[in-house]
Amino acid sequence: MLTLVNQSEGADRVLAAARRVLARDGATALSMRNVAREAGVTATAIYRHFTDKDALLRTLIREQYDLFLEYLSE
Repeated sequence: MLTLVNQSEGADRVLAAARRVLARDGATALSMRNVAREAGVTATAIYRHFTDKDALLRTLIREQYDLFLEYLSE
């Protein structure tokens, strides 16, 4: 089911879907189409939030890096 959401919610939804695809299916299965299917949006809707797959991956990596730095600082 496709759902309309605001910009911030949309990006969060895409990131959560990308995390699920990576965890479940691995990096080779990470495609904009698979992430869109998991998020319940069209593949083109992802491009409102991320310019391409590399931008999506950079954001995912940056999130994990920030969590790692937070862990190290404790």
